Amino acid sequence: MLSRWPENIRNKILLEKGKIVYPENGNFREKFRLCASERLFLSEALPSEEAIIFLDTDIIFLKSPEILWEEFAFFNSDQLSGLSPSLYLYHRFYKALFKAFLKFDVEKPLEELLQSIKTSLKNIDYELDTSRCSKLANIDEMLTKSLEKTILTRI
Repeated sequence: MLSRWPENIRNKILLEKGKIVYPENGNFREKFRLCASERLFLSEALPSEEAIIFLDTDIIFLKSPEILWEEFAFFNSDQLSGLSPSLYLYHRFYKALFKAFLKFDVEKPLEELLQSIKTSLKNIDYELDTSRCSKLANIDEMLTKSLEKTILTRI
């Protein structure tokens, strides 16, 4: 598949296959699906790497991946990882996206879940948030609209 990408992009990518590494103590293989837990141990699998971007196979970039890579420059010594919001519903077996999911009763309509998520987003203390997302005007509104669109299209 990579052979179809432009050469100037292929030259910037190093693709290597490696073994999935799990700690010897703990039973992570039994607690999680393999594809869901392998990312937890990337630092052990790739100890010489200073920065890693883990992407699922269903990720589509709307802008250059280099922009994502540049986000590492904004990390300080206290920051270990960065996350982006998921704009789709998780599989029904996953327990939580926000704390709101923990309280969600599957018998209740999705609109109630959306309201619960909106409440969770409003409770974020953006003064403590050092990410650049907190500098976006109405970030909670943007996330809510994306989630609402996703939830309502799945009903």
